[in-house]
Amino acid sequence: MNFDELQKQWDNQSSEDVKIQKDLKNLNTANNIFEDLRKKIKTELIITIISFAFLFVIPIVPIYKINGVVTFFYYFFIFYLLIAAIVTYLRFYHFYKISKDYEINSSKELLLKVYYELKYALDTYFITTIIATPNGIGLYFILFSFGNSEKYFAQLMNFSETFNSNPKFFIWLLLLIVFSIVFVGGLLYYMYVIYYGSRLKLIKEILNQLEE
Repeated sequence: MNFDELQKQWDNQSSEDVKIQKDLKNLNTANNIFEDLRKKIKTELIITIISFAFLFVIPIVPIYKINGVVTFFYYFFIFYLLIAAIVTYLRFYHFYKISKDYEINSSKELLLKVYYELKYALDTYFITTIIATPNGIGLYFILFSFGNSEKYFAQLMNFSETFNSNPKFFIWLLLLIVFSIVFVGGLLYYMYVIYYGSRLKLIKEILNQLEE
């Protein structure tokens, strides 16, 4: 074997070592991202549990004046929102569990699997939030009508009469719906695209680098 052949073999080995080191660095970076995501999911879950606990006891707070048939609809909306939350966090749990496995066995194949688990969880998060939004609006309507929700509902049912006698009611209702949609849309954009989505994008970039 001459000098040129030895030099070529050395160069090939050096390039391979560099690629291995780069891949290991990328896999470790992905692990740090997953650790950060798990912390975020745990924080959001704690906030969600506290929020539901607060919502469940609100009817006994006198200022909100929730009683009669309104109480049934109030808890119906909460139940629907709770189901949506359970579905979402079950998907996050699958991601949480498999990302913990990644700590023990960091590989490109497992990274790809974790990536799709996270993507599926975020898609579920997005869809359940949109589906649950009307129930959230209904809950907001009951909470901030301060005991007048039955009266407002009756006015809504008697559309023609209410429109002639109290058109401001529909302006208020429209503003409530618009505000709720804008608020939920903005929050969903932040959570889906920035809070979680930015990490998903980083994982995708790491996968692309590992393919090179």
